[in-house]
Amino acid sequence: MKKIIPVIVFMFFSNTMFAQNGWFKTYTDSIILLSDANRIKDQFSRDIKKIKPNSKFKVDLIFDTTPNLIFINNDTIHLPLWEEVDGNFKGLLEQLAGGAENGKEVFGLFFNGFYLAHELGHGFQFTVEKRSELREYEMEYFANTISILWWRKQKKEAELKRCYEYAKIMLKDYPDPFPSGVDKKNYFSENYNDLQLDSNLFARIYPYVQFNQFIEIYEDKSLTDFDNFVKAYLKISGR
Repeated sequence: MKKIIPVIVFMFFSNTMFAQNGWFKTYTDSIILLSDANRIKDQFSRDIKKIKPNSKFKVDLIFDTTPNLIFINNDTIHLPLWEEVDGNFKGLLEQLAGGAENGKEVFGLFFNGFYLAHELGHGFQFTVEKRSELREYEMEYFANTISILWWRKQKKEAELKRCYEYAKIMLKDYPDPFPSGVDKKNYFSENYNDLQLDSNLFARIYPYVQFNQFIEIYEDKSLTDFDNFVKAYLKISGR
């Protein structure tokens, strides 16, 4: 046993360090991606259970690169790899971010980074409220708020700042995809299902909404911390 313990300790710290240093980076190995993502999911779950011990929050993670990139469906979060992403999306991201390496970095910061807690936030909300009763714009705003606050709780301010800087860069010359004169929040919520039928329009509107929400929430000085935000949300929801 004396010979085994140092090896186990080394493996533990190596894995922990990788998770701490690897996330918010562009992954190339789906096994490592899933391993690190599961550690994050488990920590998120523990943080929720400390606030709400009887919470039914539970999600699974799978590796599955699709045009939707990272998303939750039926309590399962799908995770993507950069190498398997559609070339048109890569090109768009590289164009908006200012070059090939920048586009790749943005993918790591957001899709192998920030948006995991965003999807976990969706999963948590769906245990409190009925999915069918939620408005799309507000639902996304909630998930983005949960994500920013939770990553701050994990001391990831530097990574969030980098996300913020890139969001500002990408929106600088991003044409407003909404019809002229509409209330963007209502339009997004009321037409969400129809928008998904038009892949070109949805691909323009969805990033515009997400990055604008990120900037607004990141700049919001009135926000409390993660624990108090969740407690207030549960109180308002009567749960």
